[in-house]
Amino acid sequence: MHVQGGLSPKNGIVLMRTHDGSIRKEENARFVADLFVAARGTDEYHEQNSSNKVVVVADNASAHSQVEAFVCNMDVADGMFNVSKLVLLRLAPYNPMLNPIKGCWTVLKTRLKRFVAERKEELLVRGKYDTFTDHRMAIMKGAIYIAKPAIT
Repeated sequence: MHVQGGLSPKNGIVLMRTHDGSIRKEENARFVADLFVAARGTDEYHEQNSSNKVVVVADNASAHSQVEAFVCNMDVADGMFNVSKLVLLRLAPYNPMLNPIKGCWTVLKTRLKRFVAERKEELLVRGKYDTFTDHRMAIMKGAIYIAKPAIT
């Protein structure tokens, strides 16, 4: 399972999603487009000059490559999308200390480890799902939802 998120200095987490399996470039571009729309809908954005740009910071994960090209080709249903107001800031390789969301992921992972430790027995049964994996994924998605307030 992968978790994607975007945050702002004032509002914390603006958008967060989980994905089963790996994240492809197209899915990442859709997330960036949706994050752009979500960021423009925040009070923080509206308190600023309306000509401001939305800056999305990305590391060098393979899913983050070519995002600009994919995003430019997308239509956002609500019509708020203006690609000229989107700036994708790429971090230099091996610089996690410059990535503002890394601290959030550290807190989230700590909460998830605690959640799993407290529910070991629950993870060992299949429950109402067809497979153990499906059951565990459902538990982890629930854990992420529960842990989200700790990082906002």
